[in-house]
Amino acid sequence: MKFGINSINKKVLENKKKYAVIDEEYNKIMNEVTTYCDEMVAKFIIGDEPIENYDKFIENIKSMNIDRAVEIKEAAIARFNSR
Repeated sequence: MKFGINSINKKVLENKKKYAVIDEEYNKIMNEVTTYCDEMVAKFIIGDEPIENYDKFIENIKSMNIDRAVEIKEAAIARFNSR
């Protein structure tokens, strides 16, 4: 198979579009998780939130799809390492 500059550019653009959607999903999840974590850690530190609620804090993070964000990041690392 012969590769010309147009076919390479086309492939790059296809990948860029594909991964832009994934990046958007990752960024949305992490924005929510980071904001929540920052707020809650401050509350734990200053005593506004009892440490007994830590398990609920973790549950809330999991309900924000943190596992999906980890999955996205692991896939990106695997793609990078396979080059």
